Amino acid sequence: MLAEARKLDMFNGEYMFITMDFSAESSEVDEADLLEFNKTTVLSGFLDISPEQPSDHGEKYEVFINQVRNATNQYPFFSNLQPAEKVDNKAAYLYDAIYLYALAYNKTLEQGANPDNVTELMKRVFSANFTGKSGQVVIDNKGDRVPAFVVRSFKDGVSEVIYKYEPRSEEKKSFGKKIFWPGGRINPPLDQPECGFHRELCQEKDKSSQSTLIQTIAIVFVMVFIFGATAGFFYYRRKKFEKDLLGEGFFVSYDQIMSGTVNQNGKINGSLTSKAAITTALLTNAESYSMVSDSESMTDRNKLVVRFNGDHVRLKKLKKNTANMSRDILLEFKEVRELHHTNLCQVVGVCIQIPNICILNQYCSKGSLQDVLQKEEINIDKMFKMSFAADIAAGMQELHRNGIIHGRLHSNNCCIDNRWVCKITDFGMDKFRQDHFNNNEEEESEYQKYRNMLWTAPELITDIASGQRKRKTKEGDIYSYGIIMSEIVNRSDPYAENSEDLEINDIIKNVQEKKSPPFRPKIILDEDLHEHYYTLMYECWSDYPNQRPCFDKISARLKRIAGRNGGNLMDNMIKMMEKYTDHLEELVADRTKQLEDEKAKTDELLYRMLPRTVAEQLKRGELVEAESFAMVTIFFSDIVGFTSLCSISTPLQVVSLLNDLYTLFDSVISNYEVYKVETIGDAYMVVSGLPIRNKMQHAKEIGAMSLHILSAVKTFVVRHKPEQKLLVRIGLHTGPVVAGVVGTTMPRYCLFGDSVNFASRMESTGEPLRIHVSPAFKNIVEKIGGFHFEERGETFLKGKGNIKTYWLTGCDEPPRKRFYSETLVSYTPMEMVRTPPPVLRNLIKQSSPLSHRGSPVALAPQWQRTNSTRSKVETNNIASNYINKDYGKENGDMELLPLIKNNIIEA
Repeated sequence: MLAEARKLDMFNGEYMFITMDFSAESSEVDEADLLEFNKTTVLSGFLDISPEQPSDHGEKYEVFINQVRNATNQYPFFSNLQPAEKVDNKAAYLYDAIYLYALAYNKTLEQGANPDNVTELMKRVFSANFTGKSGQVVIDNKGDRVPAFVVRSFKDGVSEVIYKYEPRSEEKKSFGKKIFWPGGRINPPLDQPECGFHRELCQEKDKSSQSTLIQTIAIVFVMVFIFGATAGFFYYRRKKFEKDLLGEGFFVSYDQIMSGTVNQNGKINGSLTSKAAITTALLTNAESYSMVSDSESMTDRNKLVVRFNGDHVRLKKLKKNTANMSRDILLEFKEVRELHHTNLCQVVGVCIQIPNICILNQYCSKGSLQDVLQKEEINIDKMFKMSFAADIAAGMQELHRNGIIHGRLHSNNCCIDNRWVCKITDFGMDKFRQDHFNNNEEEESEYQKYRNMLWTAPELITDIASGQRKRKTKEGDIYSYGIIMSEIVNRSDPYAENSEDLEINDIIKNVQEKKSPPFRPKIILDEDLHEHYYTLMYECWSDYPNQRPCFDKISARLKRIAGRNGGNLMDNMIKMMEKYTDHLEELVADRTKQLEDEKAKTDELLYRMLPRTVAEQLKRGELVEAESFAMVTIFFSDIVGFTSLCSISTPLQVVSLLNDLYTLFDSVISNYEVYKVETIGDAYMVVSGLPIRNKMQHAKEIGAMSLHILSAVKTFVVRHKPEQKLLVRIGLHTGPVVAGVVGTTMPRYCLFGDSVNFASRMESTGEPLRIHVSPAFKNIVEKIGGFHFEERGETFLKGKGNIKTYWLTGCDEPPRKRFYSETLVSYTPMEMVRTPPPVLRNLIKQSSPLSHRGSPVALAPQWQRTNSTRSKVETNNIASNYINKDYGKENGDMELLPLIKNNIIEA
């Protein structure tokens, strides 16, 4: 190229040539050019900029070259390098490279790091500075060598160093030597010819002046425009920044907050509409908050849920009495306000009105991660666990990318929203919350201080133990994340498996001591989780901060682990949500069934205390009006000598006696169409014919029941007096009564009328182990037939005078022993009404042959069909067929049909 420039007469002094790293020895000149110019003539009049060569160091380099030549001629090289042969400069560079490695290796060992770790070794290579065989060796912070540059001037093929750049001092050194300029000039060439390269400057002066003026004006105009536009742009940016800094809509007035309380399930229970109510809630919140740490070590019970702009947000009360809004604090607000990420809990606003200084965060309805993990009823499988771990890692990755270090990361600062997305909260705004942190540290209990350290890295625990303020580091956040990973696996507090043998302060001490292996939470291995999950967890809680992976790497590795666990993470999460929904549906169905069973038991108990029809009216909140019954039969009984028996018995023995006796009576009357009215002491009252009228059947039912009871009493044994025979008097009477419900707190179904007194007189004037009946009862029963009487004669009854009475001595029909296990066809219409729905449902399911009033019949097919899809129309038909088949209109039982229908439908 230089030869060609000679041919073009460019070495006339008007041009300057600069080469980069030119080597005269390796340069070649075409033989044709050598005929016209010799080589020394060509290599003249230009400057070369090149790195300093080892050979530039004179005697020191010559000594090194001789040492290299001697060494290469010996074992194991035997190169036979002759003295005249030149040693390559690369020998000096190789020497310096090995020397640099040795320096870094020694420095790594001195500082206690692992020299086999390339990362640790390279840290000591960076910024190295020493004098080597190739010159000054300076390594920058990127690991590149910064060479020394020299400027050489060539004349007649010989170069001479005129300037040198030293990287150590970053200064230029001049050797005071003259530059050989092209064409023998003593001054450098002009940057352009006087008339320009195309002689455009050598025109008429007027045109030149006019052109210059126009160009100047144009340039000035353009410059002014550019300057104005730039200034305007920066002014707009500045104004916008200042406006954003003030955060329009971010600062919340106390009056704007409409507060609501949250129950343990996260449901909104109501609203506190007055300022007084909100203030009370906030003060209560502040008091309870003093019991826990600033890192919210309990649960969301220390916060309120309030309404803000129509949405529910979480309000966190700060324990500080001043709100100085410095520029640094405003910058903190802007920083967290502009953070938008799926796995970060958005900061909605702040209230700086004293004394209600608080922060409003996005509300997560499921509570904290710790709450969810410790609820055993929630089924959390591997995909849920992987999702929680990945969500937290993604949120922390975003924080660290934006230069925010959390410093208080643990499972209570990770919240779950209604879509089961895990979000990180309680980050940033450290200067604004500094007073709050200080106040909490002063009020925390010793236990709480140690509990907060369960998520703290060992190196930070050491700082706290030495009295320093806890530092916030990215490596500390990664350690905390490792502890959370163990919580996700164990579904318990950190070190819960270790706490059986150790106090919490001993746990912290063991962590701080950096044992081998390190003291960490015991892990209950979950076979569903991939082994790489545990490997990552162990790396995150390493004792050495520089060995903990950053969140970028953690997120990438979790994605790979999730892939090994099968399929796309989101697809699997959707499947798990479907499974969880099914689980909830099963749970609701189970709870509903339990509720129905309990309701059936309650109803059955209620129907024993009140007639079914009356109980249904009371359940509906209806008023039960008193009703007159033209004909019912009343049973009265008491124990003869009960007072004297009580005098020789303890109260507990008396209670046991009555319980045994009335249990016997209750088992007997369950076989008859009767209603037990009440028991008072030893008195027992039963009635038939109400509230469902049964024509004359009431007298037959009471008569048969009385004989059954009398027979059962004769074999009754008093447990504490087995030798004593229990004597019972029974009185029966048939007549009109009025029945109704008395009272509301403890309603009773009572009978009123002269017939009640008449029956009572029949009992009181009777004899032991005999059934004393009135003429009215005898007349009714004789129409039915089947009963036997004995005339007693005239008996004086108080208020009635002398009346002929009778003894009931027997009946043709044996005592009934029918229980609910019998089939429906043997039930009378009244029994159909009285039977509790659960019992009736079981009876409908039966399909065995049965007998109806002594005549063998087969169960009707309609009773055998128990398909849950049976319609009400079918049920009505079944009830109608039952009435028509068994009794027919001649018995007058059609009036019971509506009640039977309702009972069957409910069953």
